[in-house]
Amino acid sequence: MYAFVQWVDCIGNEAVSDLDPITVYNGYRVCHTHFTEEDNYGNNRLRMDAVPSLNLPDQQISNTTDEILV
Repeated sequence: MYAFVQWVDCIGNEAVSDLDPITVYNGYRVCHTHFTEEDNYGNNRLRMDAVPSLNLPDQQISNTTDEILV
């Protein structure tokens, strides 16, 4: 359950946070661009402790803000 909460926090999609973890597991996916190479086992499989860490919404927002301020 903790991993589910971590994933939802990282992705920033509040609509999923109110859903049952099994519903999310069966019906939602996180794109591979959100994971490092170290997160992958190969064959399109993630390590059990993999958590999205790349190209996340907060990173995109801060990048956009930096561009606007410059």
